[in-house]
Formats: sequence, structure tokens, C-alpha cells
Amino acid sequence: YLWVIAAVTAYFIKGLCGFANTLVLTSILSFGADNAKFAIDLLLGYPANLILTWNNRRRLDPKAWLLPFAALGLFAGMKCSRVLDEKWVRRLTSVLLVLSGVSLIAVNL
Repeated sequence: YLWVIAAVTAYFIKGLCGFANTLVLTSILSFGADNAKFAIDLLLGYPANLILTWNNRRRLDPKAWLLPFAALGLFAGMKCSRVLDEKWVRRLTSVLLVLSGVSLIAVNL
């Protein structure tokens, strides 16, 4: 029952404000589930994000249509995590996050 309570609560919050589902879901599930099982949020999150995107498509920035490539990156990352050493995956993720932050700062200057 904990999974149902966590999912309903998390996606109710997401429906209200458009984010925070992962924060709510993992907070509730941490009381009785193993952290490795929290990947269910990805399976629930993509349909919810598609619904929110479709409902707000008139106000959507055209650059945001590149979002489906995030799904491709997710599957590529899952494949790489099986092959690469954990240290290298962490380092690569850190470098990509820093580059992403720098690019966002550069675009908004």
C-alpha cells in the first residue's frame, strides 16, 4: 500500500505545481522500500510529463521539443552503467552537469 500512497500523493503534487514528484515519492517510499526500487518514478514520470507537455503545448518553447532525447539518453546511460566502471560514470555525470550549468549561465547572460 505504501507504493500506492506514495504514487498518488507524488503525482497529485506534480499535477498541482508541475514538479516535486520525485521528492515526494522518494520521501514516502524511504519509510519502507529499498532505494534501488525508486526507479519506478521514471516509469510513472514520463507519461505524466507527456500529459503536462501536451496540455501546455501552446506556451512551450520550441527548444523544449528536444526533450524526447532525454529518454534516449536515459536508455544509453543504463547501457553504459552496465559496461563502465562506477567511478567513470560518476565523473562523466559530474562533467556533463557542470557543462550544462555553464551553458545555461552563458545563454542567460
